[in-house]
Amino acid sequence: MSTQKNKAGLLASSAPTEAASSGSETSILADYFDTAELAAELGVTPLTVVRWRLAKKGPPITYLGRRILYKKSSVKAWLAAQERPAERVQKYGSSWKPAPA
Repeated sequence: MSTQKNKAGLLASSAPTEAASSGSETSILADYFDTAELAAELGVTPLTVVRWRLAKKGPPITYLGRRILYKKSSVKAWLAAQERPAERVQKYGSSWKPAPA
């Protein structure tokens, strides 16, 4: 194990930590997305996720101080709740009638 000074002048060890070397490194926040990660996962912009949250239409949130996190299992449940049966789209033609006024 060797130690070197990093840019801040603090001693840093070049030896891997015990958790990292065991291969079973799991963070307590591994089951959560932040806004940017959730947006990337869903293929939308972070602004869209924020709009959903402000409109109370998005997945449930968890506050960690000022940070907003989304539990992965809650996102999956929210996504499943968004499922709707496909609506039959009627093509314009002789059977099409405007909605009653």
